[in-house]
Amino acid sequence: CLPAQSGFTVNAIDAPKFEMELNSFSLLGLGQNDNQVSKLSCEGWWWFVLPSFMVGLTIRFVALGTLHITSRGKQAKQSLTKEIMSKNIPFILSGITMLAIIAVLFAVTCWVIVN
Repeated sequence: CLPAQSGFTVNAIDAPKFEMELNSFSLLGLGQNDNQVSKLSCEGWWWFVLPSFMVGLTIRFVALGTLHITSRGKQAKQSLTKEIMSKNIPFILSGITMLAIIAVLFAVTCWVIVN
């Protein structure tokens, strides 16, 4: 087991008369719906980091695609409709690839949040 984390982890051996209303979680307003938030265990801590990271990554890819589509005139490129009508194969393949990446990121993000 890892050592107790000062300020957050409370157990009956280290602090037998400690009032739970005065722990750091209560003072900061964190973990109020989790009854096990201040117990010492050997299972570690789950921070919900991966879902947050995946949401941020998905939003960034959607923003990247949106900026690329809306700011084509500032990049000295043809408009999106002209580019598609000219049947530019590399452009169409890169667009399909970007949509596929966004779809996979969205699906993985939803799966990580639900599980």
